[in-house]
Amino acid sequence: MRSTNIILSTLVAILGLILAVNPETSLTVIVICCGVWIILSASNDILKIRKISDDRVFFWIIFSRCILSMIIGLLAIILPVQTAGAIVKTIFLILALYFAIKAITTIYVMIRLKAGPVTNRIFFFSLVESIAAVIIFTLLNGETVATVLIRIIGCVLLLGGIIFAVYNLKASPIENAD
Repeated sequence: MRSTNIILSTLVAILGLILAVNPETSLTVIVICCGVWIILSASNDILKIRKISDDRVFFWIIFSRCILSMIIGLLAIILPVQTAGAIVKTIFLILALYFAIKAITTIYVMIRLKAGPVTNRIFFFSLVESIAAVIIFTLLNGETVATVLIRIIGCVLLLGGIIFAVYNLKASPIENAD
């Protein structure tokens, strides 16, 4: 476990260094990663849609949101790669708008379903994720704010990775592979 923690903390420190040194390229990578996340999340929602409710309105709202999610996810992956980062800010606004729509539909679905605590908790976390994403993508749209924010996050990750690696080196005994 110690070696795994040291490797993970070193990777976090390297990620932090990359974010701090080159925030412009990091923004493009963030957009592409968000596109992949959105597609995976939409695919997961489509697979689980029938298990939650048999309500037709619920089905079409979630299904429509999933199709829109996949389209926006593909745009977030394809456009920054083909335009070499020139369209990243537009994609940030599109992603912020997408997550705002997702938050609104999540609130509607929560009200419509009036489901048990487990289902509400899943939708609540989706709502919090969407609201946080709207705020972050709105902040990242400004060039100066985005660069400063990415550099701060990079420095925090770099420092945290180093501290965690040093802690694991000093605090844990060496494990034998025997």
